[in-house]
Order: sequence, then C-alpha cells, then structure tokens
Amino acid sequence: MNVSNIKLGATIIVNSAKHSVLAKVFYISIKTNRKYWKIFLSSDCVLGYDFPNTSMPAYFGKLIQPLPYDYDSLPDKIIFDGKVYKKDGPDDYERVLNFEFGDLKDAEGECRFINYSADDGSWISPGLISETGTRADVYGEDISKYEIKFVE
Repeated sequence: MNVSNIKLGATIIVNSAKHSVLAKVFYISIKTNRKYWKIFLSSDCVLGYDFPNTSMPAYFGKLIQPLPYDYDSLPDKIIFDGKVYKKDGPDDYERVLNFEFGDLKDAEGECRFINYSADDGSWISPGLISETGTRADVYGEDISKYEIKFVE
C-alpha cells in the first residue's frame, strides 16, 4: 500500500497480528539527508517507508524495553537477546518535516538515534526522544520476515 493512502485508524496486519494506525510522521535524517515516514501502530510497533519509494514498507519494528546502555556512551557492539549487533553509523538526529496526523503521545517526534545490525539481518535502533529524554529503542528483522497486509 502506498504510504499516502495510510490513514488514521486504518488496520494493518503484520504476521497475523492486527495493528491500528495511530500517527504518521515524515522525517529527515540530519547526517544523511535521508527522508522517510514512520507509521506508528498500536502494540508499540512502527512501519517505515523510505522516500521516494512510497509504494512499499522498508522496515517494521517493535519498541523494546530500553537497552541497558547509557545513550551518550553507546558501544560499537551491543548484545541483545543473545546476538551481537554492530554499529552501522554515527549518532544521528531525525527532524520532523511533517507531522501528518495523530497525537504526539503516540509518536516519537524528534529523536537522536544510532543504528546497529546483526549478521542475520535483524537490527536495533536505540533512540532518545528530544522533547522528553525518554528512550525509544526499536528492534526489527529483515522486512522479508514480515507478511504485511493493509485492510481497506
């Protein structure tokens, strides 16, 4: 489904689990200038679309308990769930270009983040929400491991 067709309250099914769309935000990465949408879903999940490819999701992730690392001194390698994740790049910052719909309590707003990946294609993105200082650590696997359906 095209990201422009995703509306507040829509149902998205991921691997048989139903999620409701709570918010849609368009971001830009300050370090890479990459633009992307995050669709915030119920059950603390997020669906991501990379610009300009608006036709299919680039990733799916789930908010996890904050990792046991201080954000300001994150190491080059993180151990999570028995796997080693290696840092993919520098500390970055996502700036909101357009808060398309929803409520800020259901989305993360602007956020510092660092991406890590494991050899099996899974990834972790520790985040720190600018407005509140709250952690927003997200875990996901290769997008091919998810069956995503949009209920119209």
